[in-house]
Amino acid sequence: MELKVFGIRHHGPGSARSLRKALSAFDPDCLLIEGPADADKLIPYIAEKELKPPVAILIYDPKDFDWAGYFPFARFSPEWQAIKYGLKKEIETRFIDWPMGLAWEMESAEKQGKLFGEPGQGESLPKRKKWQNDPLRYMAQLAGYDDSERWWDVTFEQAANDLEVFDVISEMMQALRSELGHGDDSNLWREAYMRREIRKAVKAGKERIAVVCGAWHVPGLEGWEGIPASVDNKVFRGIRKRKTAGSWIPWTYERLAVSSGYGAGVVSPAWYRLLFDSRKEVSMRFLTRAARLLRQEKLDASSAQVIDAVHLAEGLASMRQLQIPGIGELREAALSTFCEGSLNRLQLIDERLVIGDRVGKVPGNIPQVPLMRDLEKAIKSARLRKEYESSESHRKVFDLRVKSNKDASTLLHRLQALDIPWGKLQESPEGALGSFQEKWRLKWRANFSLKVIEASVYGRSLEEAANNFVLKKAGETTSLTELSRMTGLCLLGELQLALPGVIKHLNRLAAQSGEINAMMEALPELVRIFRYGDVRQTPPEDVRILVHQWIPRIAIGLGAGCSGLNADEARAHFKRMQGVNQSVHLLEEGELEKQWMEALHKLAGLKTAAPMLQGAAARICFDQGMEGITQASMRMRYALSSIHEAEKASLWLEGFLHGSGLLLVYQPSLWEILDEWVDQLSPDHFKAILPLVRRAFSDFSDTEREALWKLANGEKSKLTDRYYALNESLQAVILPTLSMLLAKKSREAEIDGQN
Repeated sequence: MELKVFGIRHHGPGSARSLRKALSAFDPDCLLIEGPADADKLIPYIAEKELKPPVAILIYDPKDFDWAGYFPFARFSPEWQAIKYGLKKEIETRFIDWPMGLAWEMESAEKQGKLFGEPGQGESLPKRKKWQNDPLRYMAQLAGYDDSERWWDVTFEQAANDLEVFDVISEMMQALRSELGHGDDSNLWREAYMRREIRKAVKAGKERIAVVCGAWHVPGLEGWEGIPASVDNKVFRGIRKRKTAGSWIPWTYERLAVSSGYGAGVVSPAWYRLLFDSRKEVSMRFLTRAARLLRQEKLDASSAQVIDAVHLAEGLASMRQLQIPGIGELREAALSTFCEGSLNRLQLIDERLVIGDRVGKVPGNIPQVPLMRDLEKAIKSARLRKEYESSESHRKVFDLRVKSNKDASTLLHRLQALDIPWGKLQESPEGALGSFQEKWRLKWRANFSLKVIEASVYGRSLEEAANNFVLKKAGETTSLTELSRMTGLCLLGELQLALPGVIKHLNRLAAQSGEINAMMEALPELVRIFRYGDVRQTPPEDVRILVHQWIPRIAIGLGAGCSGLNADEARAHFKRMQGVNQSVHLLEEGELEKQWMEALHKLAGLKTAAPMLQGAAARICFDQGMEGITQASMRMRYALSSIHEAEKASLWLEGFLHGSGLLLVYQPSLWEILDEWVDQLSPDHFKAILPLVRRAFSDFSDTEREALWKLANGEKSKLTDRYYALNESLQAVILPTLSMLLAKKSREAEIDGQN
């Protein structure tokens, strides 16, 4: 019996090339690979032509989805190439690392203080020792490198090594472990399990056994005969392996990269793929692609610059005694030639050609939960396959009059109901709530696959799972705002089974709650639902009933809710009040508008209310014609009178002037009151309230500020001149006609939206 251990770097293109040669030369009859043993049943699917890396094995606990692990593979991963070799040769090929079900149980037992034996040493450790050192740093420093990753790349991944490279790696790791120790104790536990699997292969009569593992584990596996089986078995005594399930899922180069947080990631997946496929021509291919990419972005990058860049990269490699230019040399060459020193251009090259945007594919015949199959069917029906298989962010505009677009909108809302935010709905411009268009930003993330599996416990189809999940969450939440959001998801996601139950919870919570603020926050969403539902021709009657119940309750409690607030609390409440005001007028129902405006009228004169909210109420009453300029002037003069503190006066002013400064331009009496108030302030008072007054004017446009500046300097602005030019007789003729035209335009837009 002959056993050979090949130490590799996970996702190393040079390791993968050398391993293919070594396996062909060794010609094993059994191939054992570092990887979770409970994923063995997924190995045969690698032979499928439609399974295209990058992909990942997902192992999870079907009873507790908090326990899950991802094991990615790229085309340049040595393990991937080894499995492809084993399947092609039709030899026994399996994973030998400890199963995730066992690893999780050991982790749980360790947290409970259980002691584990240390294989080969017979000691018990009170807890796992974490190792923070980088063992390869010493080798890198000896070779003149500050970065061990860079040293390993140059030495083992970029170089064209002979088969003896595996003996060199083994000898190096033996020396490092002798000098520095084994590292994290979990390394020893894993090696104990892998040695058990090696013994199984030997006992089964295999003659030529090839073991592929991370380079650090080579010494622990090559010495398998020197450690008694009883010592390794003792480590796992009393630990029951939990049941797991697994599947293949698509992965991305972005997620494979170190920057994504994946522990065994690499800095440059796209570069590694090119290095694996075309090592001899890698410089020319990389820089040609870089130039092509820049030209696609309408940036200059000529063929002559590519040639110059190749020569520069090769010259740098020669100076640094490298066999071929590495990614560092190529980036420097690109920056100096067609990037013209621009780091922004170089960043584009890094994103596309160093990290890359490749997304893997998993064929439909690979076992999946029914919910995932239904999701992929819905994605295909909605014509979103391209966005699903891309790692890039996509902007989509859906015309809800088109069936496939409406299906896509329904699909995205159902996923949001399941807390799977594939799409983010972009806010529509003010006044476009009844539009038949939706704007989305889409980006599928690899961890969404696990979320789909988690959601599968709620149903076999997307509709069933979303209905059940929303009903469950609705019964648990105590937030009116959240329940309002769920109501919207039910409507827009066509979750008809869940909608009555969610509204029932919403109504019950509103009846029990005396918190007017929560109702004010939730109301705009309910009104949006009602109006938007009208566009989809599915207006929920229950929502209309809720709106008609809430607005009178909000109006009754408005004054009490606006009293006893400090400045910050008042600003927060001001936003709620604005939302309710817009919603009430959007409904265009006379009785509700009347109740709301009467409440605002009382608030404008309520002495106990926060000054900002008093001012805001007075402004709304003036804008809606409930109060004329005479009454507005009286309120302003009283608020800015000397009997009030300057700070309170400035807060009233902030609420009254919010939204537009044209009121001061077109109403000279208000400007005069403001001017008198500022003039009577002492220098100390003026300095104290200046930040507050500045806040009140901060939202004004440049045109408005210019007009106010002229008024302050005793000039009349053009805006003021236009106002004075429009005498009362002309106003009596023009304004009614203008109102009629605007109302007609509004009705036409409403009808167009419904159609």
